[in-house]
Amino acid sequence: MSVAKDTERVKWYVVNSRRYLMSAIAQVRQALICRVEQRQGKETEMIAYGLE
Repeated sequence: MSVAKDTERVKWYVVNSRRYLMSAIAQVRQALICRVEQRQGKETEMIAYGLE
């Protein structure tokens, strides 16, 4: 009985930790994408400013 309960608890923990991990990875990826876009935007601004 307790073994099955422990198995359920482990399964629940694995699912939740995986979900948490995926959301954390998604947030990090989003932050990196935003930072890269900002950097590219600044570089294109500087290039355009240099061409003027």
